[in-house]
Amino acid sequence: MYIGVVVLLVIAMGVAFGAWTLFVKPLSASEYEIAVEDGLMQLSEGTDLMGEAVRGLVGDAQAGLSAQDISRYQSDFAAGEKRAREACANLDSLRTPDEYTRVQRDLERYTSFMVGDVLDPYASFMREAGSVTDTEELSRRLVRASERSSQRGESARGYLDSVLGELYLTSLDDPMSGLALLPVSVTVSWQQPVDVDLIVKDAVGGQSYGHLKDRDATGGAGQQSETIVFRDHDGEDLSRGTYQVIAFYAGRAGTDSDEVQVTVTMTLPTGAVIERQRLVDFDTGSDEWYVFEVDSLTGQYGDLDWLE
Repeated sequence: MYIGVVVLLVIAMGVAFGAWTLFVKPLSASEYEIAVEDGLMQLSEGTDLMGEAVRGLVGDAQAGLSAQDISRYQSDFAAGEKRAREACANLDSLRTPDEYTRVQRDLERYTSFMVGDVLDPYASFMREAGSVTDTEELSRRLVRASERSSQRGESARGYLDSVLGELYLTSLDDPMSGLALLPVSVTVSWQQPVDVDLIVKDAVGGQSYGHLKDRDATGGAGQQSETIVFRDHDGEDLSRGTYQVIAFYAGRAGTDSDEVQVTVTMTLPTGAVIERQRLVDFDTGSDEWYVFEVDSLTGQYGDLDWLE
């Protein structure tokens, strides 16, 4: 009987040691580094799938979406979301070695941002997508989802950079890149042989920025166009700020046309394209068409539609 008790005690101690090793004992530094790398890679794989589904949904919405199309994109998104959430949960539960306690704290701050400010709002957008048929409204809702993540994105990126630097994993991509949206871009086009300039004006500071390439010469044949992309613009960062989009009837050498039919198209971060058209006069005081006011970071916009 004594021997049996000893055997049971040894077994119990072995089970306890095994459980401690598996669930309580901190990982070694190298094990922790590998686990973080694997977790962040899994998180990036998840957000990549989510981003593809979101962009595909909004892009295809311009041609019309069937219930089957929406269901397919929602299913693809759900697969990516599941992978991303599992990665965040695994990273949060790592058994951290003492030397990486601060790193784990920063990592948990980043995963908290990913869950609460990225995964949750994007998931809400995808759940509601089936009830929205208007392309512009669909795009606006996606912009609102991305706006929530952008509000805390800079500080969250600081936590991630700290983790990657401490663990020498700086070659890893930011998991947010999978959900990255496009820079806002605007194009003005017209067909008459006149000169129309595209201008964007800082709505707060008043500074104006124009098309950087060679100006379209007046009197030219065929369709003319100018485009501005809201990113680095001749040394100026236009990726953050509120701007007014203006089409200016600048010159009519060789023609007596008092009016020009102008088309302005704006591509939002979601990929949705918004188009407006109007006749613009050559007369001073009505030769500048104020078309949109847009937040270049989020793509939130409003119609202005006045002449000045």
